[in-house]
Parts: sequence; structure tokens; C-alpha cells
Amino acid sequence: SEGGAHGNNASRLYLLTENWEESVVTWNSQPSYDENYYVDIPTNNDYDSIQIDLTEIIQDCYNRGAPFYGFLLRNTDEQFYKSLNFLSSDTELSHRRPKLDIYCQTSPETCCVWKNFNGTVYYDQGGVAIGSQDAGEYALSVMGTIFSKETLVNPEGWPDYVFESDYDLMQLSALRQYIEENGHLPNIPSAKSVESDGIEIGDISARLLKKIEELTLYLLEADNRIKSLEEKLESLER
Repeated sequence: SEGGAHGNNASRLYLLTENWEESVVTWNSQPSYDENYYVDIPTNNDYDSIQIDLTEIIQDCYNRGAPFYGFLLRNTDEQFYKSLNFLSSDTELSHRRPKLDIYCQTSPETCCVWKNFNGTVYYDQGGVAIGSQDAGEYALSVMGTIFSKETLVNPEGWPDYVFESDYDLMQLSALRQYIEENGHLPNIPSAKSVESDGIEIGDISARLLKKIEELTLYLLEADNRIKSLEEKLESLER
């Protein structure tokens, strides 16, 4: 600076709390910042190459789910002639140009949890949440619509047992009474429970197939009765 410099020029990087535009912001229209979240930068001399570790403050911002708008840099003690001068990325002194180094720490709290194994990317720290910040008890939680060409599920208890000879098929009279009392098919969730709890694709697919197989048995039984009645009718006609 033209007036020279003196004194302690220690400074701080504060987390901004609102968005700003480089072409609009001025000294008198600085964006707001949070005084509780900062990184101290010690006193430095001419042409020091200062290393500033932002790991802790960035990790804390991420954990709080706070939006990130960048930093505000200011002297800890703002007085005349206390200043910080910077070399930009355009300077001819390439070794003085500012740069950002990103490291993956060995600590589980700060380590990258997305990993590559034989060409497959996987996540090794619990459930994955998309569209929200909590996967809950699920391996994958999506708050939104999923588009897929094909979905593969592997349900347990595929109901081929319906066609076994010892299967106890509900009588139609009992089925009618159940529907009148409950308003839905047996072993099928009600509209109210689906609205509150959702449905599992594999489970509901197996349940619906069971109903289709039971319906097939009802049709086959009805067909046998119809044929028997037709034979009796032909006998009476003769």
C-alpha cells in the first residue's frame, strides 16, 4: 500500500451466510457472515506462502446441512495501514499462485466413503439418501420418482404352493363375508395402510400372484361345475 504497513496483520476467514455476486458486491454491501465459524490466519510477512486448513470448518458446514456461499476474509484488528496483499492466479510467479489442495483423510469421519471395487462404485457408510439427508433404516431412500428400464426383485415365498393338492382354498361364501366386513381382499393391505406405510414391491407382487392363482382355482372349479350341470341337462333332455 502507498502509505506503508505496520503492526499485526493477523486475519480470519468467516463463513458467509448469504449469496453474493462478484460483479455487484462492494465494501459497503458485503454479504453477511457467521461470527461463530471462522479460521484464524496468523501474522504473515512479505511473500509468505500461507497454508490454511479448511477441513474442520467445511466438515462442520456439511454436517449442519448449511448452504455454502464461500468466505469473507478480514483483518482481526482493522486499523489504518494494517493490510494483506495477495498474488492472484494470473501472477507471473507461478509458485506464488493460490491453490486449493483437497485430501482424503484416513479418519472415517472425514474420509471419502464412495469407493471403487473392480469397476463398481459403492458406499461403505450405511444407507444412501437421495432427495433427503436421512436414509433411515433403508439401504437406499429416494424422496422422489425413480425411472428405470427394468427392476429386479427377489421376493421370498413365491406362491406356487396354491396349486398343491392340500392347499386350503377359502370358500366363496367366506370370501364374500370378508370383503363385506373389511373392504379389501384377505392378505392384501388396505388403502389406509398403503397410504401410511407404503408397499414392498416383491411382497405385493407375490401376494397379487397368489390371488391370481386362487382366482384360477375358482374358475377351474366353476368350469367343472358348469360342465357337470351341462351333462345333467343333456341327460334330462334325452
